[in-house]
Amino acid sequence: MNQKCNKIGHDQKPIEYICVQSKPIGLGCQKCYQENKQKLNFQSIKNFQLCMQEAKQIVIKQTQNGRIEQMKYEFDMQIQKIKDIMEFYLSGVEQQINNQYVELSGIIKYIDNFNIRSLDSPNPDHQQYLQQIQDQSVVKKFDQLQMQINQFMQKLHSISIDINEQVKFLSESIFFSHLKQLIQKYDLPYLFQKQIEEFQIPKEFYQSESHYLPFVFKDNIDGNISYIGQQENEEFHGKGLLYLTKKNIVYYGSFINGQFCYGISLNLNKKELMIGEFEFIDIFCYRILNYGICINSNCERYEGDFKDNQFEGYGQYDYNNGDQYKGYWKAGKRFGQGELINQEFGTIKGNFVDGYLNGKGELDCKTQKYWGDFKDNEIDGVGTLEDLINKTKYVGQFQKGLKCGKGTLIFQDNNRRIEGNFKDNEPCGKCVETNIRIYIENLKQQIETIVEEGEYINGLKSGQFNCQITCNGQIIKKLRYYDSGELIFEDIII
Repeated sequence: MNQKCNKIGHDQKPIEYICVQSKPIGLGCQKCYQENKQKLNFQSIKNFQLCMQEAKQIVIKQTQNGRIEQMKYEFDMQIQKIKDIMEFYLSGVEQQINNQYVELSGIIKYIDNFNIRSLDSPNPDHQQYLQQIQDQSVVKKFDQLQMQINQFMQKLHSISIDINEQVKFLSESIFFSHLKQLIQKYDLPYLFQKQIEEFQIPKEFYQSESHYLPFVFKDNIDGNISYIGQQENEEFHGKGLLYLTKKNIVYYGSFINGQFCYGISLNLNKKELMIGEFEFIDIFCYRILNYGICINSNCERYEGDFKDNQFEGYGQYDYNNGDQYKGYWKAGKRFGQGELINQEFGTIKGNFVDGYLNGKGELDCKTQKYWGDFKDNEIDGVGTLEDLINKTKYVGQFQKGLKCGKGTLIFQDNNRRIEGNFKDNEPCGKCVETNIRIYIENLKQQIETIVEEGEYINGLKSGQFNCQITCNGQIIKKLRYYDSGELIFEDIII
């Protein structure tokens, strides 16, 4: 700046600062700045900051109310615009009908006062012809008026339908806008928004006269409840949205005689969405009745029977990892006969208790099949397991998903089987192994059966084995010695 400070004693110093004073702010030099700093201690700035903080709190407090008021204002403006258009059109229709009526009345009055016999026409045929023309003109005018009235009525009906559609579109926009803001605010899954957009009220819960019911905006019901939607006789009736701000619960859908009966329940704290028919529990508190849909924050979806707001009865649950359960539930857990489709293990069928497979069941997947006992979702007890890759079948005892206890392992490719004790999926302890070999010798089929009995360690033969070989009625007995599954030597027993 090229300006100079003109205050006495400031030696015409350049103006560089804004001086904060009790009077209106003015320009000054550095000395002005220091003088006012010591004198006022920037009290004006402190007061200004305090005012800004108070204003901020007021804005935060009134933001919600302001947004609702803005939505109400926009809705009222649209309704008023529709009313103005309707009144303008109706006044035009009324004017046209009045003009037609006046014209027709004049014609009728003229005809009533007209006497054909007063005409100077000696020919009676002329009088008859004029009478016909007179009658036809009256009928024609009536027909024209009737046709125009019918056209006007059709236009009015079309306008009525169009207005209803506009009101419906406007109300849906308000509902979606409000719900979308809540979904974004509480960081809910996009699937919730998609479900809301696709939501339709069934005919049995849709009020046929709801097109004509007024829309209202009610805030601070009982201090912390707001309602946007239709009402009748001061009760919620029609389509609406009820927001319990203290509990962070939203009910959106069909209201009948003041009660929420069908729609969407959105729990913002639990991040849970439910769709279905609802029943009254307490004032502004509802729970799903009999059948519905529930989606949680992990986008896992349940559709089926409910009792006391929990899964109970038959239902299907889709997990976010692709798994799916179809079957019975009790108190929110899998309970009873059901089928679990697992991406890793395949299809599991059986009896579930408290969410886990217990008792008899079946497992069917690409690599193996099992039917037998289960315990807490694991193969445990007695059953049969087929290994479709290694082409083996095990019949016997299991523990925690592993072959453990008495059992028989059958190798289906080479007629081999092992009977005895198993541990951790392997023969362990005393076992009997049987091998059947079929071959051709001297143009004759030979069947050789080898039976070995001894100890297995971690699935491998170890130590001495008693061996008996039977072929074509002849029996040979041997002693065989193994080390870690390898035959060391053998002796024939005479």
